[in-house]
Amino acid sequence: MSGSTRRDPGPLTRPAGGAGGSGRHDKALVARQAGRRLAAERRSLGITQAQLAQAMGVTPGRVSQIERGGPATIDATARYITALGGELDLVATLGGPPVIIATTAGRDQGRESATDADHPGSGASRPARSPVG
Repeated sequence: MSGSTRRDPGPLTRPAGGAGGSGRHDKALVARQAGRRLAAERRSLGITQAQLAQAMGVTPGRVSQIERGGPATIDATARYITALGGELDLVATLGGPPVIIATTAGRDQGRESATDADHPGSGASRPARSPVG
């Protein structure tokens, strides 16, 4: 194959309780896959782990840990994604329309996440943010 085709591998996580079990092994696999995808996105933007760590206020080792699928809080994941110029939405699905619990959209560094009161609906189009540069 001479050319490369970029596939969309789908969401970073899958719903809890889905097919295939829901044990620790499955969660670790999802975390490793998400970490690899985040690392690939960082590299595609030309950002080093050291640059990202500085923007996040953590060590390069912490960035590496996240990219290997190590334990990461929602806050650490949000800081990682925000530092790359992206947004993270925490969405709950309770049988009706999805409910945005928290979002990093419009968040300034150092401030708490916005809530669904700031962004009603299930993810209206928002302007792109600039990554670390």
